[in-house]
Amino acid sequence: MPIRENSFINDFMTGRSSSVGNKGQKGSRGPRGSRGASVPAWRSKLITQDEKDEKQTGSKTGRGKSCIWSKDAPTKRCARRLSSSMVGLAGGSPQYVELRGPDRTREQRCLDEITMKLEMGSVDDLWTIYVQSSAWHQDDGAKWPVQNEVFVKVRKRITFLLKQKMKKALEKDDVGEMEAAIRAADGKVQILATQGNEQFYEMDKIFERLEMKQEEQRRVMKGLKDSSTPAMAFHDKDAARSSLHEAIETKDIETIRTAIQKCMEAQVDVTDAAKHVAITSKYFAPEGEREKSLFPLNCFKGEGRCVHIVNLGPEMDLNVLARHGEVAGVKVKFYTDPNQVLVGKENRKTSTHKATTAVHTLHGSDHEHACEVTENPHLHTIILISGPEPARLEGDTDNLTKLLKFNKAGGALGIIASGNRGGHHFPLIRDANIILQVFGLEKVWGHETGARTIHRQTAPRAPGFCASHPLFSQIKHLDEGFSNTVLDEMYLKRGFRELVRCSNGKLLTCIKEPSASFSGDGSGTILISGSATQFLCSKDAAGEETYMSNLILYMALRQADVEEVYKP
Repeated sequence: MPIRENSFINDFMTGRSSSVGNKGQKGSRGPRGSRGASVPAWRSKLITQDEKDEKQTGSKTGRGKSCIWSKDAPTKRCARRLSSSMVGLAGGSPQYVELRGPDRTREQRCLDEITMKLEMGSVDDLWTIYVQSSAWHQDDGAKWPVQNEVFVKVRKRITFLLKQKMKKALEKDDVGEMEAAIRAADGKVQILATQGNEQFYEMDKIFERLEMKQEEQRRVMKGLKDSSTPAMAFHDKDAARSSLHEAIETKDIETIRTAIQKCMEAQVDVTDAAKHVAITSKYFAPEGEREKSLFPLNCFKGEGRCVHIVNLGPEMDLNVLARHGEVAGVKVKFYTDPNQVLVGKENRKTSTHKATTAVHTLHGSDHEHACEVTENPHLHTIILISGPEPARLEGDTDNLTKLLKFNKAGGALGIIASGNRGGHHFPLIRDANIILQVFGLEKVWGHETGARTIHRQTAPRAPGFCASHPLFSQIKHLDEGFSNTVLDEMYLKRGFRELVRCSNGKLLTCIKEPSASFSGDGSGTILISGSATQFLCSKDAAGEETYMSNLILYMALRQADVEEVYKP
């Protein structure tokens, strides 16, 4: 640190004293000597260049680090120009002049936010503001310090948007639009009618029209269901069963495939024949390299395959499945509502018209987009985890019809249920049973504690897992999960193949294979499981992570990706 000339330390080091003068007279003080004559050599090294320049020019030109002016700038401010500053004409220097605007009050910030939401906000955004402003909901963290007249505008805007949505739903006469309008207005119209005296006559018209449209949807779904489950006489069932045994003896895969399809029409159990049909695929890893996964690294890379998991139940951490999917080249996405998957939305990556949704929102109109999932069923897989009652899919005939058509067009569908969990005292099976009812399949039921380790089956219908299936390659032990529900044995007569049975011998998981024998009508894979907790892939659960990662990727396969070979 440089020491100035007029400091006490400098006087002490240079030998000058206030009591002894230059000529030795006591009490007198001599004239100040020159710095060059009195400062030692080591002291002169501590003097900075700024001090030397200041001594030579007689003016102080050193400036602070935050100063925008350079050292060679003119001393007089009137002679300085911006071009001689460190900011520069283009303002590209890291040092700049910060001009802060006036600080707005909290009231002004709230008013600006409300103004923006009134212009382009949705019903949910405005409803959040309206509820937080109410006297019975207000707390210290969510106060709106504005006048009540502002919230009157918010209430009227909500009413206008709800009525507009109902009118458009009636004009389009679409079941999905009308059901969406009812869900958006549920719980809001009662409060608005009480506080604002608002009348929603369109709601009554929607209910009347929706009842007729839902009846039409039920007839359509019943037709699709009946087309996949044709009736057959009793003696024809016996003939189909005997032909299946004869086909197995021929060891010809084509003959066995035809016999299996005939038995599926007659609703005859094909478990004995399924163990002679082995599934192979070019996506499988070699036999000796399946310890970690059935699918090798990046086997699906660049094909655009995606698995959509819709969790309607308690929150679950499914990131382990997402990592395994990314390793194989399959995207795994998570949702909490089926509309996020089955309703089309703007794709900003491929769309040529950017910000289309925002433009239509500002104009007060809705823009319809095609749903990529339902438009490309051969690339997408939907897995739905059932939630508690009241069921999300109760009365949602639009999404149920979309799920049915999606599977009939070749898309893979997973229906997952569970027992009592997440603080709920009843099994989480209602959403799953609604979908199964649409497909004409039996319901799942009951609660099983589970939480035991099962092993390879010693015989069909025995407790354990089917070791002959490629999903269980090199898996010796498997945790059955906890809080399970069980499946009906009738699934085995509908072309499903058992994968896992509980430790008590009840059916836990079954699948309709993507091969030609079981999906020859062009429909996609269907997975039914009563153990949702296996999707957690716990490190403490034996074989769970390997099994579930194999199962998720196996659901991405289609009929063209697999081959059937005879297995003795």
